Amino acid sequence: MTYQTAPRPHAFVLDRARNIGTTNLFARLVAWFAARRGRAAIQRLAAFDDRMLSDIGLARSDLDAAVGAPWNVDPTVVLAVRRRRRRQAEIAGSPAGRGAAKR
Repeated sequence: MTYQTAPRPHAFVLDRARNIGTTNLFARLVAWFAARRGRAAIQRLAAFDDRMLSDIGLARSDLDAAVGAPWNVDPTVVLAVRRRRRRQAEIAGSPAGRGAAKR
């Protein structure tokens, strides 16, 4: 026995939107709102002192780089990438990271 699903009313709207490029506009709006929310988070992080930032794995220069990101890029993504790269460099530079602790 096969079940037939009811047609989704929004499917037609999405198909029409794709034809006129509205989804691209929608995606840009979503990116802009995410970037705006991320910039608000950066402003809250800017109030932290350097010790507090280092406790969460960030530096003041990371905040500067995140603020300098294009308008449609979420600056929190820039922070996450910079933090991950710094952490990987720290691990690679430590004796345990180079394999000295391995037996």
